[in-house]
Amino acid sequence: LSVPGGFILPTVLGCVSLGIASLIYLAAAIRGEHWEPILPQTETKERQGESIKQPPQNPPPRPPAEVRRKRAEDVEGAAYVNPIPVTANES
Repeated sequence: LSVPGGFILPTVLGCVSLGIASLIYLAAAIRGEHWEPILPQTETKERQGESIKQPPQNPPPRPPAEVRRKRAEDVEGAAYVNPIPVTANES
């Protein structure tokens, strides 16, 4: 008795999913939806380099003076302070 039930269950589940899909397609057909293929675009895009006529008038932005890297001429001033003490491991 359980063997025929094992063969019926997949058939019923397949029927239920097919019925739900057909209801979705029926609702879409009633609303007037239809399939349209996606066609490749035929219009050519303007090249980026040809659209630039003049160079920029303003210089690029710079970080604030306190964030910029210090000059290497002043070795003591250019050194950054390490907040973590560093010691040599002598083994």
